[in-house]
Amino acid sequence: MADIELPRPFAFDEFYAMLKKYVNDPKAREALANYDAEAIEGRGQLNDSSTSSESAYNADGIFQQIGWSILVSHGWPIYYDMIQSTGQNHEFQMELLSIAANFRSIAKLLIRGCKEDDLPRWLREGDTFPDKDFDIYDPASVLRLLRMWSEKHPRHQPYTLTASESAQSPD
Repeated sequence: MADIELPRPFAFDEFYAMLKKYVNDPKAREALANYDAEAIEGRGQLNDSSTSSESAYNADGIFQQIGWSILVSHGWPIYYDMIQSTGQNHEFQMELLSIAANFRSIAKLLIRGCKEDDLPRWLREGDTFPDKDFDIYDPASVLRLLRMWSEKHPRHQPYTLTASESAQSPD
Protein backbone atom coordinates (compact mmCIF):
# COMPACT_ATOMS: atom_id res chain seq x y z
CA MET A 1 0.00 0.00 0.00
CA ALA A 2 1.42 3.39 -0.98
CA ASP A 3 2.12 6.01 1.62
CA ILE A 4 -0.60 8.57 1.95
CA GLU A 5 0.27 12.22 1.60
CA LEU A 6 -1.60 15.17 2.99
CA PRO A 7 -4.42 15.86 0.52
CA ARG A 8 -4.36 19.17 -1.29
CA PRO A 9 -6.62 21.90 0.06
CA PHE A 10 -9.64 22.48 -2.14
CA ALA A 11 -10.14 25.72 -4.02
CA PHE A 12 -13.31 27.58 -3.08
CA ASP A 13 -15.35 26.52 -6.14
CA GLU A 14 -14.61 22.83 -5.60
CA PHE A 15 -15.13 23.03 -1.84
CA TYR A 16 -18.40 24.90 -2.34
CA ALA A 17 -19.63 22.13 -4.66
CA MET A 18 -18.62 19.53 -2.06
CA LEU A 19 -20.49 21.39 0.68
CA LYS A 20 -23.60 21.68 -1.49
CA LYS A 21 -23.52 17.94 -2.12
CA TYR A 22 -23.14 17.22 1.61
CA VAL A 23 -25.74 19.74 2.80
CA ASN A 24 -28.29 18.59 0.22
CA ASP A 25 -27.85 14.87 0.89
CA PRO A 26 -31.14 13.71 2.47
CA LYS A 27 -29.40 10.91 4.39
CA ALA A 28 -26.88 13.35 5.85
CA ARG A 29 -29.65 15.76 6.86
CA GLU A 30 -31.66 12.94 8.44
CA ALA A 31 -28.63 11.57 10.30
CA LEU A 32 -27.77 15.01 11.67
CA ALA A 33 -31.40 15.63 12.69
CA ASN A 34 -31.48 12.26 14.49
CA TYR A 35 -28.20 12.98 16.23
CA ASP A 36 -29.34 16.47 17.26
CA ALA A 37 -32.61 15.09 18.65
CA GLU A 38 -30.62 12.66 20.80
CA ALA A 39 -28.27 15.44 21.92
CA ILE A 40 -31.14 17.72 22.91
CA GLU A 41 -32.47 14.86 25.07
CA GLY A 42 -29.04 14.49 26.70
CA ARG A 43 -27.99 11.34 24.85
CA GLY A 44 -25.47 12.72 22.36
CA GLN A 45 -22.08 12.94 24.04
CA LEU A 46 -20.37 10.15 22.12
CA ASN A 47 -17.17 10.30 24.18
CA ASP A 48 -19.16 9.28 27.27
CA SER A 49 -20.90 5.91 26.96
CA SER A 50 -23.03 6.65 30.01
CA THR A 51 -24.67 9.65 28.29
CA SER A 52 -24.78 8.55 24.66
CA SER A 53 -27.32 6.39 22.89
CA GLU A 54 -26.83 3.82 20.18
CA SER A 55 -29.07 5.94 17.98
CA ALA A 56 -26.81 8.99 18.43
CA TYR A 57 -23.72 6.90 17.74
CA ASN A 58 -25.22 5.42 14.56
CA ALA A 59 -26.50 8.78 13.30
CA ASP A 60 -23.09 10.38 13.83
CA GLY A 61 -21.43 7.47 12.02
CA ILE A 62 -23.73 7.84 9.02
CA PHE A 63 -23.06 11.59 8.87
CA GLN A 64 -19.29 11.00 9.04
CA GLN A 65 -19.42 8.25 6.41
CA ILE A 66 -21.26 10.49 3.93
CA GLY A 67 -18.73 13.27 4.48
CA TRP A 68 -15.77 10.95 4.04
CA SER A 69 -17.24 9.52 0.82
CA ILE A 70 -17.47 13.06 -0.58
CA LEU A 71 -13.82 13.64 0.33
CA VAL A 72 -12.88 10.34 -1.36
CA SER A 73 -14.70 11.38 -4.52
CA HIS A 74 -12.38 14.40 -4.59
CA GLY A 75 -9.11 12.51 -4.20
CA TRP A 76 -8.91 11.61 -0.53
CA PRO A 77 -7.92 8.09 0.52
CA ILE A 78 -10.54 5.60 1.62
CA TYR A 79 -10.84 5.80 5.42
CA TYR A 80 -9.62 2.24 6.02
CA ASP A 81 -6.63 2.77 3.72
CA MET A 82 -5.76 5.99 5.54
CA ILE A 83 -5.83 4.25 8.92
CA GLN A 84 -3.72 1.34 7.62
CA SER A 85 -1.23 3.53 5.78
CA THR A 86 -0.64 6.02 8.58
CA GLY A 87 -0.10 3.18 11.06
CA GLN A 88 1.81 4.45 14.05
CA ASN A 89 2.06 8.00 12.71
CA HIS A 90 -0.71 9.23 14.97
CA GLU A 91 0.17 12.90 14.50
CA PHE A 92 -0.33 12.66 10.73
CA GLN A 93 -3.46 10.55 11.20
CA MET A 94 -4.90 13.16 13.57
CA GLU A 95 -4.11 15.94 11.09
CA LEU A 96 -6.10 14.13 8.39
CA LEU A 97 -8.96 13.45 10.79
CA SER A 98 -8.96 17.11 11.89
CA ILE A 99 -9.22 18.30 8.29
CA ALA A 100 -12.14 15.92 7.70
CA ALA A 101 -13.75 17.06 10.97
CA ASN A 102 -13.57 20.69 9.84
CA PHE A 103 -15.34 19.73 6.60
CA ARG A 104 -18.10 18.02 8.60
CA SER A 105 -18.37 20.89 11.07
CA ILE A 106 -18.82 23.46 8.31
CA ALA A 107 -21.50 21.28 6.71
CA LYS A 108 -23.25 20.90 10.08
CA LEU A 109 -23.29 24.66 10.56
CA LEU A 110 -24.81 25.13 7.09
CA ILE A 111 -27.47 22.47 7.73
CA ARG A 112 -28.37 23.64 11.22
CA GLY A 113 -28.19 27.38 10.65
CA CYS A 114 -29.99 29.34 13.35
CA LYS A 115 -31.45 26.11 14.77
CA GLU A 116 -28.06 25.67 16.39
CA ASP A 117 -29.23 27.90 19.23
CA ASP A 118 -31.55 25.07 20.34
CA LEU A 119 -28.63 22.68 20.83
CA PRO A 120 -26.62 22.12 23.99
CA ARG A 121 -23.71 24.58 24.12
CA TRP A 122 -21.09 21.81 23.79
CA LEU A 123 -22.56 20.80 20.44
CA ARG A 124 -22.70 24.16 18.70
CA GLU A 125 -20.27 24.34 15.76
CA GLY A 126 -20.57 28.07 15.17
CA ASP A 127 -21.12 29.24 18.71
CA THR A 128 -18.61 32.05 18.34
CA PHE A 129 -20.08 33.41 15.09
CA PRO A 130 -22.37 36.42 15.45
CA ASP A 131 -24.17 35.47 12.23
CA LYS A 132 -25.39 31.93 11.60
CA ASP A 133 -27.71 32.74 8.74
CA PHE A 134 -25.66 31.21 5.93
CA ASP A 135 -27.22 30.04 2.68
CA ILE A 136 -25.72 27.07 0.83
CA TYR A 137 -27.29 28.36 -2.41
CA ASP A 138 -25.47 31.69 -2.13
CA PRO A 139 -21.72 31.33 -2.83
CA ALA A 140 -21.04 34.75 -1.26
CA SER A 141 -22.74 33.61 1.95
CA VAL A 142 -20.65 30.42 2.07
CA LEU A 143 -17.49 32.42 1.32
CA ARG A 144 -18.37 34.72 4.24
CA LEU A 145 -18.70 31.64 6.47
CA LEU A 146 -15.34 30.25 5.32
CA ARG A 147 -13.59 33.56 6.00
CA MET A 148 -15.03 33.60 9.54
CA TRP A 149 -14.21 29.90 9.99
CA SER A 150 -10.61 30.49 8.89
CA GLU A 151 -10.26 33.28 11.41
CA LYS A 152 -11.69 31.25 14.31
CA HIS A 153 -10.17 27.90 13.29
CA PRO A 154 -6.93 28.64 11.42
CA ARG A 155 -5.52 25.08 11.42
CA HIS A 156 -6.36 21.97 9.42
CA GLN A 157 -8.56 23.59 6.80
CA PRO A 158 -9.84 21.44 3.92
CA TYR A 159 -10.05 24.52 1.70
CA THR A 160 -7.85 27.39 0.60
CA LEU A 161 -8.97 30.88 -0.26
CA THR A 162 -7.22 33.07 -2.80
CA ALA A 163 -6.01 36.49 -1.70
CA SER A 164 -9.03 38.14 -3.29
CA GLU A 165 -11.46 35.65 -1.67
CA SER A 166 -9.84 36.20 1.72
CA ALA A 167 -9.80 39.97 1.39
CA GLN A 168 -13.44 40.52 0.52
CA SER A 169 -15.52 42.34 3.06
CA PRO A 170 -17.46 39.90 5.28
CA ASP A 171 -20.63 41.92 4.72
